[in-house]
Amino acid sequence: MFAGIIKSVIKRRTWDAVYIKKIPLMIIFIGISNVSILKAQDSASVAYQPIAGFSINSGLRYLVVKDEYISMEKYSGSSAFFALDWTKYHETYYFDFNFDFISAAKINNYNVSANVTELDLSLSYLYPISTLNILNRKVQFYLGPMPELFYHYRYENIAMFPSSKTLLISAGIRIDMFYPIDRRWNIESHMQSTIISLNQGELSDPGTGGASSQSEIITLLSGLRYSFSAAVRYLIIKDISIKAGYQYNLVRSTAWDYFISSSDNLTASLTYSF
Repeated sequence: MFAGIIKSVIKRRTWDAVYIKKIPLMIIFIGISNVSILKAQDSASVAYQPIAGFSINSGLRYLVVKDEYISMEKYSGSSAFFALDWTKYHETYYFDFNFDFISAAKINNYNVSANVTELDLSLSYLYPISTLNILNRKVQFYLGPMPELFYHYRYENIAMFPSSKTLLISAGIRIDMFYPIDRRWNIESHMQSTIISLNQGELSDPGTGGASSQSEIITLLSGLRYSFSAAVRYLIIKDISIKAGYQYNLVRSTAWDYFISSSDNLTASLTYSF
C-alpha cells in the first residue's frame, strides 16, 4: 500500500518506476491463511520479540534508473545483490544496522548499456509503540529515527560519455511490524523513509576531462530514499533462522537534473542469534 502511494506520486513526473505486483500483500495473505493449519496455541504463549543477531542477505534485484544528466531514457536490468544486517537489544529499544551493496550492475536501454554501483548504510533505533490483536495473535509495532548514507555511481559503456555520482546523507524514520504465526513462523515487515538529506552530487565532463560537484539540502518535496519490505521468517533451531520475502527500494531527487533509482527485490537471508 505504501509503495503504491509513492509510485503514484512519481508517475506524474515519469513512468520509469517499477510496478509492485502486490507481492507484499501476497506474502502476508499466505502467511495468515496458514494459521488455521498450524498447531493451535494460546495467544499468550506466542509472544514474539524481533530476533537479535547477525544476518547475511542476498537475492535478485531488478533495477530501473533514469538520470536526466546522462540520458532522458530509462535503463533497466537484473543483478544479484548482497546485504548484511545486525540487530541488538537494549533495555527499552533495539537498534538495527544494515549494509546493502550492489556492484557494477549492468542495465540497458535497447543496445546501450551502463553500469551502476549502489551502497546503502542505515542505523535504526526502534522503540515499541503499540500492539494490535489479529486472529488471537499480537502484532507488534516499533518506531524510531534512522540516519542513513546512500551512494550511487553510474557510467555509460560508451566512450566520451559522462558519469554521475550521488551521495545522500539523510535523517529519516522507520517503522517495523512483527506478526507471530506460531513459535517458529513469523511475518515481518518494515517501512522507512528519509525526511531531510544532504544531496552531494558529482558530474563528469567528457569534453574537458574534469568533474564538477554540487550539494544541496533536500526534503520530501525534492527527493527521498524510501524502502518497504514484507517477509516470512522460520526458526530452524534455537539460534538459527531463515527468512524470504520481497523488498522495494526507491531513490528520487529533483535537486538538479531529475534522477530516480527504483528496484524490486526477491530476498533470502540466514540469521544467527547470539
